Amino acid sequence: MALVFFFSGFSALLYQLVWQRLLTIYYGVGAISISLIVTVFLAGLGFGALLGGWLTEKTTEKISLYAMIEFLVGLFGVYSLAILDWIGVRTMANSHFISLISMAAFLLIPTVLMGATLPILTKIYNESASDYGKTVSRLYFINTLGAAIGSAFGTYIIISMFGLDVTLRIAAAINFSLSICVFLSRIYMRKKPVKPIRIDSNNSPQKISIVHLIVMVTGFIAIAYEILWFRMIEVGLKADSYSFSTILTVYLVGIALGSQSAYLFLGRVKSPTSLWTFLGGTQFLIGAYVLISTILFFYGAHGVFGIRTICDLSFGLRPNYIPNWLMWLNKFNFVSIFWPIFFIFIPTFFMGATFPLVAVLGYDNSGQEGDAIGHIYFSVILGNIFGGLVTGFVLLPFLGTEVSLKLLVCLGLLFGFLCRFKNQSIYKPFIKTTFVIGLIIITLLYLPSKGSLYIAMHPTPTKKQNVYVEEGLDGVVVTYVDRNTVSNFINGMAHGGRPVYKFCVEAIKTLNSSTNCENILVIGYGTGMLTETILKSSRVKNVTIVELNHTLMKNLKKIDFLYKPLMDPRTHLIMDDGRRYLNRASDKFNIVMMDPLRSKTAYSNNLYSRQFFQLAKSHLSPGGIIMVWLDEKKIIPNTLARVFNHVAIYDFFGLASQQPIRDNPEMEKGFMEKFSVEYQRNINQIMSAVNKSWSVQTFNENVPINDDWKPFCEYYRKPAIPWLRIFLITVKILSPLDSSNYYFN
Repeated sequence: MALVFFFSGFSALLYQLVWQRLLTIYYGVGAISISLIVTVFLAGLGFGALLGGWLTEKTTEKISLYAMIEFLVGLFGVYSLAILDWIGVRTMANSHFISLISMAAFLLIPTVLMGATLPILTKIYNESASDYGKTVSRLYFINTLGAAIGSAFGTYIIISMFGLDVTLRIAAAINFSLSICVFLSRIYMRKKPVKPIRIDSNNSPQKISIVHLIVMVTGFIAIAYEILWFRMIEVGLKADSYSFSTILTVYLVGIALGSQSAYLFLGRVKSPTSLWTFLGGTQFLIGAYVLISTILFFYGAHGVFGIRTICDLSFGLRPNYIPNWLMWLNKFNFVSIFWPIFFIFIPTFFMGATFPLVAVLGYDNSGQEGDAIGHIYFSVILGNIFGGLVTGFVLLPFLGTEVSLKLLVCLGLLFGFLCRFKNQSIYKPFIKTTFVIGLIIITLLYLPSKGSLYIAMHPTPTKKQNVYVEEGLDGVVVTYVDRNTVSNFINGMAHGGRPVYKFCVEAIKTLNSSTNCENILVIGYGTGMLTETILKSSRVKNVTIVELNHTLMKNLKKIDFLYKPLMDPRTHLIMDDGRRYLNRASDKFNIVMMDPLRSKTAYSNNLYSRQFFQLAKSHLSPGGIIMVWLDEKKIIPNTLARVFNHVAIYDFFGLASQQPIRDNPEMEKGFMEKFSVEYQRNINQIMSAVNKSWSVQTFNENVPINDDWKPFCEYYRKPAIPWLRIFLITVKILSPLDSSNYYFN
């Protein structure tokens, strides 16, 4: 049964990766949408734990019940794409409240079923193991380890090789296999009398309610730290899908191993007092480690140890500089995993040890193991939900990462007062109090102040540069300004900047290739240089700008000349996800221009897939043109050619239309006169190189296209290990997949 729970966690994580990814297609990738998705997912797991605990105490056919749940999860997985598409198409253009209801309608059934598995399997397993504490510890370890491997294997291999739809089929196949195996195992299962847990307990309902309250607090702390860590590390590793998976894998491995360590501890514990001491100690050590690791990172970022140099704190998605003495480690993608381990592994190890301890503290030896673990797990999830909402919508926007870290560290250090020592003397409480208070004072004095942590994680500003930092729901924006020279970073990655003459070239070429440019849609404001260039044309009457990042715009408001284009009466700023906006808008545009983000960035496929280009095409007026910035020269052009009749590819961008695309040198020459001499010189230099690379792209059957379910550019790592290719061939034989499912660079 333990092996069953391993693969159950493996498949559950595959579902989470795919469903969360697909939900953003319909409801956007904004901070609110992502938070709603995670909240609904967690809520389903919590209520499922309550339901599973109740069911397992009411039925004698626990194994059959578990087998049925695995079967139902697999059945939902098979039809989940069709279900989501049916719900999403009908609700994607509505308010966030309707989005929440729609997400719940899709996610609650499978997540409730998933959440019910832990209480049921705990009851089944404990009937043989006869030790509740060790049962919880062992099962939590196995299930979480399965989820950790599912996170890494699912992202780096399954999704990268087969796409999101096939990943769902594989997850469903695992569920069906588990259902069959569990159902057949009834023949071999022999029920043993359940022995009470060996810890002496005088738990009363009042004490158990206190346990549940503490469990909620630990759940709050755990999810709050997770959000903060993901944000901090994302600034360093950059926001691609593999970074997210790497961080999540380290997080889950730490929790799994921590749970296993609790298994060893519970074999030696003799009293509830020891449990309370160990619980207080784990939370205290979490706070202490976060304090030490953050101080080491912050004060060493630009110091003699060169900590910053082994972290990707530059412009792109991958490290641009690694010291020579560490160069060999780059072969193993060391940088991508170093910082998650440094910040996350040890704290999550102690977090993982916490759950089995509180599960034992919340058990009253009544023999109702399933119900007890269901209530404990629900309390953890309730704390997770509350912690996620408070951290995402209150702490980060109003206090920032640094102050939020101070609060969480102080809260964790206060758990040190729960610790009790053997042979307590009159001096030990005084020493403990002094030690805890001393660390809290260090936390308040020496942890970085608001904004300073992220300044340390970016290039050191020169004396002439002013630095503007803003943190909000959407992430962290750092902008360097020296007169009219601007460097802009969103979540650690360069976006926009001035002067970037390529933006001028994009605008000039697009406008001069269009017979009508009165009404223009711009997706992604950046630092406004593209919009500013468009507005130089008297032919332009209306510019609609759709920008996702509220934090970016808030930061740019501090810099007059960057926000100035928005003061033009022809501009209209809409804060929304670009795809979500087009789904709910009915306007037609002569030109759609998009230079939003790198195609390898997480969720980028929502703006580079065939379905998105079809959506943009439906919003183009007759003869309209779409301009797409290109950092990938095969798949994206091929995807455009699949949707549009005519595609012209330049050096760093492409134009697509249903009508032939013609260059207009005379109009281009007149447009150039609107720029200063310096700008003209630099634009002409780029323009001459761009003109040489002009070509017409036709659809190529040998190159894949980005599809909503096949995000080739976003999941760009293609495994080349021979046994993985054998695995690919096997799946191809067993599954009716078309050739576009497979693409290796």
